[in-house]
Amino acid sequence: MARTLAIFGCFYLLGQAPERKEVVAWVTQCEGDWEDHAVADHPVRIPCTGVRGELWFQLLRDSKLAASSHKSRQWINVRIARTGEKHHFDCEKPGECYPPFLPFAKLVPNEKNAGILELFLGSPGNSYSRARLLLSRSETTDSGRVTADHVVISANSPVALRDLLRPATAQGTYLLELCPFDEKSGCPSTAKPYSVNWPRDSSAMWPKGVDLGLYEIVLNKVVNGVTMRTADRGLLLVAPEKSVASVRSKIEAGEQLFLDDWVNKSEGRLMFKALLIDLAQPASR
Repeated sequence: MARTLAIFGCFYLLGQAPERKEVVAWVTQCEGDWEDHAVADHPVRIPCTGVRGELWFQLLRDSKLAASSHKSRQWINVRIARTGEKHHFDCEKPGECYPPFLPFAKLVPNEKNAGILELFLGSPGNSYSRARLLLSRSETTDSGRVTADHVVISANSPVALRDLLRPATAQGTYLLELCPFDEKSGCPSTAKPYSVNWPRDSSAMWPKGVDLGLYEIVLNKVVNGVTMRTADRGLLLVAPEKSVASVRSKIEAGEQLFLDDWVNKSEGRLMFKALLIDLAQPASR
C-alpha cells in the first residue's frame, strides 16, 4: 500500500505545472564575472559580453546579483521591466559592487508586472533587435503621420481602410501598400501601392486579401514622377480568429506597460513594437 501511494505521489508531483516566475528586470550588458544567486548554493553565471549587443538575462524578484571575482573594470547594467529604467553598477566605485549582493531588488516596484505578458518578458531580446531594425527606417514620432501605428484583425476579416489610416488624416488620395514584415529588407521591390481616397471612401475595404502574419503599412509618395516609400509606417497583425481576443488583450497590456508606464517613451515604443513582432509568432499567441 505504501509503495502504491509513493508511486502515485511521484506521478502527482510530475503532473504539477512548473512554478511561474515573475520577470522583474533584465541584465542587458555586463563586463567581468557575474552570477545570479536566486537559488542558494546554485549560482547561475551571467554570460557577459561587454558592450557587444544586449543579453536580456532575466532577473526574478528573488534574484541576487553578485560579482564573483575582483577583476578591474567590472560593471553591470540592469533594466527594470515595470518602468524601463536603467541602472548602472560600476565596480570601480567603492562599495558599489562589494560585498554582495547588489541592491537591484530595491529598485523594483512592489506591484506585479502584467502576468499576461510573462512569456514575452521572459525573452524579449530577439524581437527587440528586430524592432530596432524596423524603426531604423520608420518615423520615430507621430507628428504628421497618416498610417495607423498598429492594427490587429482576424484572418477571416476584411481590412478596412479606416483601420490603416489615422482618424485625423486629412482628406485626400494616398498611396498605400501592405508589405509582409521583413525587418532587414523591408518591402519587396515588386510590391505596388494602391491609390485610396480618404475619407470619402472611408467605408471601403483594402482591395486585396491578406494572410496570417505581420505586415508593414507603408505610405508612398510620388517625387519627380518616381514613386517612393516614405518613413510613414505602421504595423498590421493578422491573427487566427481563435487567437484574436488573446492577442488584443496582450496588446492592451503592452500599451499600458510600455507606452504609458515606461519612463523613456522612445524606448517604450521600441519595446511595444517588439511585442507586436513577438505576437506574430504562432507560439506567442
